[in-house]
Amino acid sequence: FTPIHGIRQVSSLRHLELFFADSGPDTPPGGLDSRLVSDLCVLTRLEHLEVWNAYGDDWAPTDLRPLSRLTRLRQLRMEALPPPACQPLRRAMAAAVPQCRVRLVADNEPFEDVGPGGPGELPP
Repeated sequence: FTPIHGIRQVSSLRHLELFFADSGPDTPPGGLDSRLVSDLCVLTRLEHLEVWNAYGDDWAPTDLRPLSRLTRLRQLRMEALPPPACQPLRRAMAAAVPQCRVRLVADNEPFEDVGPGGPGELPP
């Protein structure tokens, strides 16, 4: 189970912010994986999703493109992702959910800030 497995039944959830703070030198890498992505994809009414973690290697090799099934999303923010995961996710979101503003940070470095009108300003 993932930390959010229990809220899969909350069908009316529209806003979700997750922060995983357990990573560090004593934590094995890859604690976040496709199970978390699967749990998030069930929340089809989400309009705003933020997933924050400390390091890109907190993620096991995981395909994040299924998040593009969340077709009601207006904003997706994720930090910190492994760099190879950013471009495929950005492309999938642009194709499936063009109205969604996507802000991805790869290993604590801004990667892309894309919205319906193209690149936007980073928040202060």
